[in-house]
Amino acid sequence: MQSRFHTAVFALAVVASAPAFAGSAAPKATGAAPDTTFLQNAFDGRAKCLAADKDAVQMAQCDKSAAQQWVLERSPLPGYFRVHTVGGGAEQCLAVNTSANGPAVRMAACSDADNQQWAVQRSAMLAPGQTSGEAGGILQFTNQATGKTRCLESMGSGLKISPCDRRELGHRWLAQWSPTM
Repeated sequence: MQSRFHTAVFALAVVASAPAFAGSAAPKATGAAPDTTFLQNAFDGRAKCLAADKDAVQMAQCDKSAAQQWVLERSPLPGYFRVHTVGGGAEQCLAVNTSANGPAVRMAACSDADNQQWAVQRSAMLAPGQTSGEAGGILQFTNQATGKTRCLESMGSGLKISPCDRRELGHRWLAQWSPTM
């Protein structure tokens, strides 16, 4: 039986017909803007987007700012991606906090550390209002440091890493090229 989730290969599986994430289409010309997406969560509703503010990462009212435009670029580790915002640039990446103190997820100086390596799985389910074959969809994020059985979860305005459950709304990330407000 085929799994409801499968590892996304951005060049083929997520958006073969439309560039949605960095590295998903033909190589860009030097100086071209990266492909970006807004990440909304099924738990928080369609008016909130994942946002970065310096080192902090939280769910915030969608405002189409550069702090809410996320870029996924291939990591040197096969099957993984580094995630950063347009506003923070490629110098600050989404990272699991490996210390006992502080938030579960934060922005940190980009490196090849396991806590910055994200596997992205695309659900066979369609996002609300999405038609078959359309780019985007429902995604789950797991991290190399915490393992493929623990997902990025939205919980109100905060985030945590928790055991993956496809029924958990907080694990369902909606990739949108422009946020639905």
